[in-house]
Amino acid sequence: MKNFSASAGIAIGPILFVIFILGIVAAAFASSSGVFSGAISIDRISSDIAVQTGLIKSAVSSCKAKSALRISLSKGQKGEACLTPSGQGYPLSGSETYPERALVRELVCSPMTERVDSLGNCYFVTDNDGFGKIEHAFSIWNLEGSQTVFPSPPKGFRDWEYINAEAPFSHGGVCAWISPVNPDSDNVSFTEGLIRAAAKFNSAVLPIDSPEAVLVEAIKDKKEVVLAVSSQKFIIWLRPPQSLSSANPNCLP
Repeated sequence: MKNFSASAGIAIGPILFVIFILGIVAAAFASSSGVFSGAISIDRISSDIAVQTGLIKSAVSSCKAKSALRISLSKGQKGEACLTPSGQGYPLSGSETYPERALVRELVCSPMTERVDSLGNCYFVTDNDGFGKIEHAFSIWNLEGSQTVFPSPPKGFRDWEYINAEAPFSHGGVCAWISPVNPDSDNVSFTEGLIRAAAKFNSAVLPIDSPEAVLVEAIKDKKEVVLAVSSQKFIIWLRPPQSLSSANPNCLP
């Protein structure tokens, strides 16, 4: 039988020690990588939501400007009373009487024109072919002939939606909103990213406890953005609802 010296077994100790140290280093690296990727996710969500909020506000504002009527003051009070068309000039979603949810990327701008009857009264019509088909409507992302591709939502989020609930006498608001596919208030990346995005605008963040009181104040102060932490719903108030009772449910958390 071949004999081994005692020193041969001792050499295993340093090898095991090195393996142990390498394991600690690998675990530390994996942990730091997770923290780093989490930070990237928060920054990406914050940046994407803020940029897309700005794009939506700008595109809708441009459409509203095209829809606004400039009636000569020479037409007197009757003409002045018609300065604001139904829907407040914002892109419609569905009809004025029955507003429906629509994807922001599919919104169209339908400039309204004035018609004045023999008595000087003015009213508004959209350009159509007489059968309800709008002939001169165009995408809000193609104003002034400049084509803008609306970006995709951040990973893990649903597409942006929109509703115009400013039908005559309803004052439900005009808003766009986005939320995660699977809302989770414990998801720090989603929550913190949305909070940082909201902070870039005149906003209100609704706490999990007693959100209604903050919401009432937000309507009163005409905030631009409202964020509900519990549902992680990020809402742009393009035109804030007149009151909590009149608000369209889609424009609320």
